[in-house]
Amino acid sequence: FFETIVRTMRGSSPLDELPPTSNHAMPLGQHRMLLIAVIGTAMSTCIALLGLSYGYQHMNTLALQKLNTAQASLLSAPSFSRPDINVRRLLRPSGGHISAPYTARAPEDWATLHLQKAAPPLVPEKGIDFPAHRIFDANTERVIAATVDAAAAVLTSALLVFTLMRRFLPSQAALLSSTAPVQMRTCATVAEKARVDRIEESMGDEEMAEAKEYSLKKQWWPLSLPEFLDKTRPHYDQFLGHEVVIWWDKNAEQWCVFADKCPHRLAPLSEGRIEEDGTLLCAYHGWRFNGEGACTAIPQADPQDHDKLCSMPQACATAFPTQLKQGILWVWGEPGGPGSNAAFEANLHEPRTVPGRVGAEEDPSKLVVDFNQFDVPYGWDFLLENVLDPAHLAVSHHGQQGASRYKDAIPLTINLKRSPTVKEGFQFEWGPDRPPTKAAFIDFGPPCLVQYIRHRENGTVFTIMLYATPTKPGHARLIAGGFSEYPEGVKPPGLLPLILKLTPKWFQHLKFPEFLYQDNAFLHGQEKAMARQGYNTNGEAPSGKYFEEAFTPTAADKGIIYFRKWLSAVGGVIPWAKGTPPLPDRSTDKAVIFDMWNAHTKYCSACQGALQGVLRARNIAVALGIVRLAIGAGPWKLVIAMACF
Repeated sequence: FFETIVRTMRGSSPLDELPPTSNHAMPLGQHRMLLIAVIGTAMSTCIALLGLSYGYQHMNTLALQKLNTAQASLLSAPSFSRPDINVRRLLRPSGGHISAPYTARAPEDWATLHLQKAAPPLVPEKGIDFPAHRIFDANTERVIAATVDAAAAVLTSALLVFTLMRRFLPSQAALLSSTAPVQMRTCATVAEKARVDRIEESMGDEEMAEAKEYSLKKQWWPLSLPEFLDKTRPHYDQFLGHEVVIWWDKNAEQWCVFADKCPHRLAPLSEGRIEEDGTLLCAYHGWRFNGEGACTAIPQADPQDHDKLCSMPQACATAFPTQLKQGILWVWGEPGGPGSNAAFEANLHEPRTVPGRVGAEEDPSKLVVDFNQFDVPYGWDFLLENVLDPAHLAVSHHGQQGASRYKDAIPLTINLKRSPTVKEGFQFEWGPDRPPTKAAFIDFGPPCLVQYIRHRENGTVFTIMLYATPTKPGHARLIAGGFSEYPEGVKPPGLLPLILKLTPKWFQHLKFPEFLYQDNAFLHGQEKAMARQGYNTNGEAPSGKYFEEAFTPTAADKGIIYFRKWLSAVGGVIPWAKGTPPLPDRSTDKAVIFDMWNAHTKYCSACQGALQGVLRARNIAVALGIVRLAIGAGPWKLVIAMACF
């Protein structure tokens, strides 16, 4: 059990070696291992409880022995004249005796028992059976064994409950929504199903001018979740090919993002320290920087030249405009400190937030699913394309929420509700969706947001928010969350609010990748196949045409068509930072595709803390096992057990 959890969080799991069974290699392998863990934990719990009962039975026997011994001591007083009797023999589990029979005499006058001041020492007829190879005598062994078994019973019972929760509670992705489409109403006519819509609305001159001016660099990008970050140390991260360091400026009380290089000799600032005075220190030569990027200390500078050198632009760290909004740390796509052109442009734009989500935690009419963060092994454009494609849900996510690739893969109708524009994207209604959804919409807000909006029959509106940020070629970051808006008189279903409140963050994070893993292998390979065919969005200029390589003949493909047309209009490429490595080759190594450590755990302070706790619990469990094995087995078996450990 412990190894399954540890390897899942670290990403170095033997599950990676399982042969792929469609797209379920990792999730099904994970569940199979967890099911084995459930069975093993249940068996060990039963064994521990039996051992606990057996141990306490012998503890009672020991207490009875002491009572009989005390009685025998009294009965052996000089005033006793009854014929000799034997105190009942106490037996070990092996059938041998613990103590020899004792001689006792009955009192002539039982009224004198309480007047006895002292009893003569009790001497057994034979010596106590205490083999020389034992560490403890038999009774002490039973007490220790019962204690160890009690601890094991408590531990394994807790593990059983945890494993059952891990296996059967809905994942965070499932809590966000029930996403598998099922047939709810009669679809459109056969002719309408097969109709190909290539976005008949053409852009006018004004829209074309906006497209030429639109730049993916001059946008706010969601970089990280503050709850994942430790304020006491700097953090390495990436976006748009920029290697950056995130750190907390306690003087300004804000998160700062710098290029991860010291202006002195380009040593990584992420390997530095946050000092008591609130500055970021480069641990190579001790240069210090404030939250605006200005250099505040150069230890090697002469005192008369120090201030002059610190004030030079070349001594400043490269800062990016940042802001904290909607619980997300946002970063502007171009560097620039306070007063720079980049800072001025950043102030003219707002991050792509969702008005209904801001302040939703304090609104009693809303139920919030907290944001989570996960890196995926495919590009930003393929991530957005995937979430704009409702047709893949039943097939790719087969088995999730009752979806079946054999029954629920049906024709979809997609109707455009907001025509595509450069700045505002587009929205379309799609169906059929599973009941009790009355209407389902997908909304794309450039450059990073896709919303799944579902209107329920009871008036509830549920929104899933999916943010995508390009980190480096072939990789992207997904930040996902959601909220429900309930009309007056309607309450959240069942125990869902309580589950969301009581479930630990790290447990939710452990469940979250199940949906993502089912897409990873497909999208990772799809992006590389497109690049080999000539369509690559990672170069300096557009290469190839998407629709020359992809065949999209059904109405279900409209969302992908809208997005690719939009991307082509705004330049067709991702504006990577200078020197960013090219798109890597495809990997068939499951350890790369399903790498939980690099995708999530190494960024998440909650999961790192939980991982350390699981490791400690595992070591305690192993230690208990060794102690339990050693009791009654002798020192030589203890040595063997320790050697095996």
